[in-house]
Order: sequence, then C-alpha cells, then structure tokens
Amino acid sequence: MRAAAFVAPFPVGLVWVYSAWAALIVSSFFTRALHAYGLLERWPVRAVLALGVIPLLCFYAALPPLRMLLRAFPVRIDGRPRRGCIAAAGLGFLYFALFYGGLASGYVLQGDVLGVGFIPLLGMAGTGLLSMLLFLGLHVRPAFLRERPSVVFLRRFSSFADRVVLGSVLRSVPPGIPVVALTPPASQASDWDPVLLGLSGLKLRSPLASLPCFLSGDAQWKAQVEELVSRARVVLIDVSDVSPAIDDELGIIIRQKALSKTLFIQEAGSESAGLDRDMPGLQDALGGARILTYERSLRAALPKVVLSASFLLTVMAFTLFLPEAAAFLSGGMRAWMNPAAEVSLSSPALAQVGWSSWEHRLAAIGGGLLWLVPLLYTLPIFRRALTRQVRRELEEAIHRLLAQSRAA
Repeated sequence: MRAAAFVAPFPVGLVWVYSAWAALIVSSFFTRALHAYGLLERWPVRAVLALGVIPLLCFYAALPPLRMLLRAFPVRIDGRPRRGCIAAAGLGFLYFALFYGGLASGYVLQGDVLGVGFIPLLGMAGTGLLSMLLFLGLHVRPAFLRERPSVVFLRRFSSFADRVVLGSVLRSVPPGIPVVALTPPASQASDWDPVLLGLSGLKLRSPLASLPCFLSGDAQWKAQVEELVSRARVVLIDVSDVSPAIDDELGIIIRQKALSKTLFIQEAGSESAGLDRDMPGLQDALGGARILTYERSLRAALPKVVLSASFLLTVMAFTLFLPEAAAFLSGGMRAWMNPAAEVSLSSPALAQVGWSSWEHRLAAIGGGLLWLVPLLYTLPIFRRALTRQVRRELEEAIHRLLAQSRAA
C-alpha cells in the first residue's frame, strides 16, 4: 500500500509533539526543583537555566523532529536547494515565533520573565523553533550533509533492509560520520517508522555532524551514486532483495574498484538471488570481498517491541480518554508551572470543561483516531530485527573499514 499524502505528516507531527512535551516536562522539573529550594529567585541561576540548560535541552529535543523532517523532505542528490522546503521552513519558523511569542507576552506583562511559568514555555518553544531553524539551514546549505565523508548505505526501497537494517547501520556508525541513503520517490506507509527515523543512532556527541543524510534522486541518479561511492569512506550494500537498481549499484562499485571499502550485507538463504547469481563480472570481482550474513530474529526485536507498544498505547490512551487527559494536563500543568494557583482536578472540574457529554466525547475520539489510524500503519510493533551478534559484527566491520580509509 502506498503512503497516501495524509499518512506521512502524522509520524512527523507525533515525534515533534513528544519531543516538545519532553522538553517542557524536563524544563518544568528543573524549574520546580530550583523554586522549591529558593534558588530560582536568584538572577544568576535564572540566567544559567535560561541561557545554558534550556537551550541545550531544546537543541537535543529538536533533533528527532529534525530527522523526521529531513526524511519527509530530503535534500536533492544533485545538491540544488529545494526552494519550496526553504519557504515552508521559513513560514513554519515564523508561525512558531508568533505563536509562542504571544504566549510569552502574557508572562512578560505579568513581570514573570524567567520565572516558574516562563522557563518551561521557553523549553517547549525552543524545540519547535530550533527544529525549523536547523531544517531551514540544512536546506539553504545542503553541502553540509551531502559533501561530508560518509558511510553510504545502498539497499532496495521498502524492504527489510530499508526498514530494519538501516536502523542498525545508524547505530553502528561512530559520532561525526553521517549515513547517506537515497529515498524512494513514493514511500510506503510502513517506511515511516518514527522510532527508527527519529531515534535510531541519535548521537549525543557531534549530533549535527552525525545526522543521517537522506537524498532524493532524479533521472541522473546513477551518475550521482557514482559520485557518492567515490566520495564515501565506507559503502554498505544489502543484496538480499535484488532489483535492476541494485544491479546498477553493484556495477558502479565494481567499475570504481571500490570493493576494498565495501561491505556486502545479505540475509541467510538469499545467496542464490544475491551474490551467487550469474551476473557478468560479479564472481570475478568478489574474490576476498567482505560479506555479512544476517537472520531475522523476533527475540532481538523485544526492546523495540516494548518501545513501540508503549508509544502506541500512549497515543491510544490520549485518544480514548482525550477529554480527561486534556483537563488533567491543563490543570496539572497550570499547577506545576504556578505553585500559587489553586487548581482542582476533581470530577466537577472535568465537568466544567464541557466535555462530559457523549457528543463531545465522540468528537474528541474521532479527532484522536485521525492520529491513531495512520500510526497503526507507520509503527511496526512485531517487526523482526537483527540479532545482537550480527549488530556487533556490523559495528566492528564498519569501524575496521573506517580505520582503513583513514590510514589510506
């Protein structure tokens, strides 16, 4: 099933919402803790929190939505700027600036600058503003992603390698080395795994230099792949699911004599369809080639199953109990940000929200399902993964090839 136009924005939006709420909650925790000990009233403490801790928190919270945006709107493989993305990112930045500026003006008028309520809002606003600003900058200057020495990962689109092996590759590459991967012209719904695209291989050290570089191809993609292979420090190619494009990429690697920096990846049982085929010149070129064979394992996928299921159950809980959740969060965050506020979270308070009738409840659930249904398509819960041993072998092989390229 092809991902319709309404599917892709939902995982991107959900990752942004979760990142913004994470920044809000963590900054609220710091603010409340400092306020409880009487430290927030000191201006040096407020300055360090607002100018040091919160911007750093916002920067790392902005990385998952930034990665999702770069996958949804990839850089062109030929390096030309995408003017539509630049205009959209500029409008998005302006929207966040006006929206959060309006919210912040209330605190400014009340004299609560850098106070208990303002600092958490600063954390949430910074996440949205930074993600849009970084996305805008990377599209204005795509050479930062495209022309760095990198690890190029070639695979068949919408395959197991595209949806699972890519995550292991992102986690195996050391900080400061981006992974370059082409994107399909029309993605399937299951290609939008928010856990893989937003979190897999997220680096705390050199996070911008480690951003995955997703490139959109065009009619001249073969010549551009040749340029990527020649510039890459390591080339990874999954030959489990062959296609005419994979054959072309194999030919490029052989013609450029890039086998010394190439790692072939294949699924056990796919040898006859992959490297053991009767392809002209393939067997002669593969003498001494590095080959990594993997198997799919459901047991190895248990951590991802727990994380994905928790992600899905959280969205389902907010969908089914949206009125109560909204009232609880509204009152709870007001009480959390402003200790002097007297907020009651009892059932009469819920009734005052106006969502106690079945008509409002059904409307709320219907709105929540608009998020839940696309998420069921994009979030794979029981998808198998690579075993721990294979992931370790993959990481060691990549590190060896990188060390070899540095010594050359």
